[in-house]
Amino acid sequence: TNAMKHANCGELSIQLLRKENEISVLVEDDGVGYDMKSDGFKMGLGLRNIESRIEKMEGFIEMDTYPGRGTTANIKIPLKIKSYDENIISG
Repeated sequence: TNAMKHANCGELSIQLLRKENEISVLVEDDGVGYDMKSDGFKMGLGLRNIESRIEKMEGFIEMDTYPGRGTTANIKIPLKIKSYDENIISG
């Protein structure tokens, strides 16, 4: 929703991969991009919400963006798989 609302992109690509011990999400758009290092940059509520949710799952996000070049977000979230016995004990 953020990319479609704010990036003015023509294309949006979302890849969701499950590896053995992590989930990886790659989001790429061909939109307007932005300069995160500029003095005037202010992270919006949507991006702050995304980062907060990722941190709660002990993951991280890497952003690659620049004005006129679009944005790529790479999200990694570790999987914590409980064994069958642990699920029974912990409910």
